[in-house]
Amino acid sequence: MTTKRTEPSENRCQLRFADGRRCALPAHPQGDGLCYPHAHSPRRRLRPSDLTRELASSSGAAIPAEKIHRVLAKLPVALADGTISLDQFRTMNNLCSLMLQCSRFSATDHA
Repeated sequence: MTTKRTEPSENRCQLRFADGRRCALPAHPQGDGLCYPHAHSPRRRLRPSDLTRELASSSGAAIPAEKIHRVLAKLPVALADGTISLDQFRTMNNLCSLMLQCSRFSATDHA
């Protein structure tokens, strides 16, 4: 049985999981929009596999642009943390740009 929440979504923790779901806990007053556990948990460092996993498609289907943009947003953090080298950053940035161009081209081709 599913119950509907009556509290507004802005009162919930703003953390989004990798699959797009949001945390259901209430936001902590001093948590900057996060619940107490997420506001006070140590930040987990990115791993190179976190980045490549989002760009992988087991079925060969096109990767949604949202996922590509999410990886592009994580690249500077990974570079600053020392998770990836400058060469890896440039390669992944170029790869993501090409993937976005291909998806735009494919969308206009089918329109």
